[in-house]
Amino acid sequence: MAKKDKPAEQTVDADPALVLDITLDGETWSLRPADVTVALASALRLQSHGAWRVPTLMSALEEGAGPEEIAAVVFLARRAAGEAVTYDAVAAGISGASHVAMEWRTEGDA
Repeated sequence: MAKKDKPAEQTVDADPALVLDITLDGETWSLRPADVTVALASALRLQSHGAWRVPTLMSALEEGAGPEEIAAVVFLARRAAGEAVTYDAVAAGISGASHVAMEWRTEGDA
């Protein structure tokens, strides 16, 4: 396995069953923090112009989620799903959302 494909150091201790679901105007994206690779973490740092690192983002989410945090999570979730979306495009979409919901769950929960 190439170094860039290994889980990012900052998320290695994350519960592999932990999932964050974010719904914007009826569309839901899911992010499993344990699946954030070094490549995804680097893309977030670059695309957010250095504003976000995964550990900083996870800490910020514990305090609550504003538009910047939501944009970062949606960016990671969409990139992890294979979309070639940019952070700026995601952030622009977040600013126009009328309904945002965020929920942590354990995979397998009903």
